[in-house]
Amino acid sequence: MGNLSRRSVLRTSLAAAAVGTLARPYIANAAATTAEVWWAQGFVPEEDVAIKKIVADYEKASGNTIDLTITPFAPQRQKIVAAVQSGIVPDVFPNNPGEITALYAWDDKLTDVSDVVETQKEEYTETALLNTFCYNRVTKDRGFYGVPDTTAALPNHVWRPLVEKAGYKVEDIPKTWDAYYSFFKDVQRTCANKACATSMASVSM
Repeated sequence: MGNLSRRSVLRTSLAAAAVGTLARPYIANAAATTAEVWWAQGFVPEEDVAIKKIVADYEKASGNTIDLTITPFAPQRQKIVAAVQSGIVPDVFPNNPGEITALYAWDDKLTDVSDVVETQKEEYTETALLNTFCYNRVTKDRGFYGVPDTTAALPNHVWRPLVEKAGYKVEDIPKTWDAYYSFFKDVQRTCANKACATSMASVSM
C-alpha cells in the first residue's frame, strides 16, 4: 500500500472527528503513507489506551504510519488555534472547541472531506451531518469539513436545595424545553435578592 495518496490515508484511517487542513498543500497531492493526527486526552486512561490500539491496528493492517499526539483538552484548544494561525498544522485534528469547524470552514482554512463522509454517510444521524456541513465563503458552497466520530449531550444539573431555597419544588420543573428554561428564569429572578442567586445562575439560562 505504498502508493496511497494522502487523502487515501485519511479516508481509510481513523474516521476521526477531525478536520482536514490546508497547510502543506505541496504534500497534499503527493503520495504519502504517514498522517499526523492530534487527539484529545481521555478522561480515563482506558480512552487513551483505546485510541492507541486503534492506531496500532490500523498501522499493522495498512502498512501506513499515524503520527499520533495526545493532548489534554484545554492545551489542545490553544495548540489548534495557534497552528491554524501559523499555517503549520497536522493532517487531522478534533474540532476543539466545537465551533471551529464552522468558523474555519467559513474562512476556507479546512479541506472539504465530503468524499470521506460519503463512504459512511448512512451511519450518521442527521444532527451529526448538519454539524459538519458548513459554508465556505470563498467557494460560495457548502461541504463536509469534518468527519463525525462522537455524539454527546450536555446535561443540565439541577440542585434541589437551591431550587427549594428559592421557594420552588423540583416536582414543579416542566417537562418541555421552552417551559423548562422559562421556569429557571423565574427561579433566578425570585432568587435575585437571596444568597442563592450566584449559585442558581449555573443551572439556569
